[in-house]
Amino acid sequence: MEGYGVAELIPLRTASRRQAEVLPADPTVHVLSLTSDTHDPASLDVGWGAVRRIALWDTADAQPDAARAIADALVEAVAQQAPLLVHCEMGVSRSVAVAQAASAVLPVAHSNPAPGQRGNPDVRRQVIQALHARTATTPRCPYCGAAAVLIPSPRPDWAAKWVCKPCDARVGCHPGTTKALGTLADAALRDARTAAHDVFDQLWKEAGLSRRQAYRWLQQATARPEYACHIAWMDAAECHRVQALASAHYLRLMALPPKARRVYAP
Repeated sequence: MEGYGVAELIPLRTASRRQAEVLPADPTVHVLSLTSDTHDPASLDVGWGAVRRIALWDTADAQPDAARAIADALVEAVAQQAPLLVHCEMGVSRSVAVAQAASAVLPVAHSNPAPGQRGNPDVRRQVIQALHARTATTPRCPYCGAAAVLIPSPRPDWAAKWVCKPCDARVGCHPGTTKALGTLADAALRDARTAAHDVFDQLWKEAGLSRRQAYRWLQQATARPEYACHIAWMDAAECHRVQALASAHYLRLMALPPKARRVYAP
């Protein structure tokens, strides 16, 4: 990812408390030890590069202090290009959610994901938000590497956008913010994204699915995780694939009786 000076993705391993406690220390690795404050601290080997112990509950409750502490620890590790070990009690919910959040925002790769591990979605969302707040920087053009320029909205009901004028690349912002909706796109990629959206949007505008069901189908069809399943993050090849898949799925749905479409499993 641009802006971090990292040539390769930094590995992040998740583990259960029991697994982490028997691992020999590696002085190059930073550890995030996630436990609720009703449990004793994990008994970790001495000699890890850094250990951050953070009280984090496996719930849907807002935990802004914990999310900020996790974001700080992740950014610090990335700045030092240090591999990461993140553990919670069982190694399947909180730690996986943190790994998903880190890989969505930072140049980090979850090195040992397991099938069926979804992670706590509320923890993931809060950590992503904290990371965005912690790393809020000017996006860079993927074509020339230059910093994009923010074009303010001319009207309060319009969104701002980031632009690279030499490459004619741009991306809109979330309403009322300067946070980019996706990656900057040149004219060809913008056309591909628009075409993909036009076909995909038919699934929930015309074919009887709810918008949530349509995005759930898109997640399954593209094998993208929920938090990264947005056309604004896709390249041209992915957009063409979505267009073809959504077109075929639209025809399948339209061939069904209207009452059967909402329960149709892709």
